[in-house]
Amino acid sequence: MEARVARYPELHTVPENPSARPELRASRCRECGHLSFPARRFGCPACGAPPDSAEEARLAGDGTLDVFTVVHRGPGPDTPYAVGRVQLEAGIEVDAILAPDSLEDLAPGQSVKTCLVAVGEDEAGATLVECRFRPEASG
Repeated sequence: MEARVARYPELHTVPENPSARPELRASRCRECGHLSFPARRFGCPACGAPPDSAEEARLAGDGTLDVFTVVHRGPGPDTPYAVGRVQLEAGIEVDAILAPDSLEDLAPGQSVKTCLVAVGEDEAGATLVECRFRPEASG
């Protein structure tokens, strides 16, 4: 099996099984239960608890696309692409790059799930991956 490595390992997991979905690496305050993504390494923004009150929380990447926009011009050759705000079933919102089969298939309110997208290779030849959100099949 080809080695896969997260470009940003602090943001998501890379499951050994290529068909498994990545989980988001968040933090949860032990004092009040507040979830933060990305994970916070300082105090809780909700209750002011100290940094040692944060614990890792892994979130399934199931959610609903709230809003999105298509970027037509930007750095690099990979335009156009879409970015959007996803309301996770865990109760928090995340801003993310979207990975639809076609940009025309995107619509607010549709269900999305995390997926891994290959974005290059690291110096050891492993495939670099990033977590994106892909719309669920509607049929």
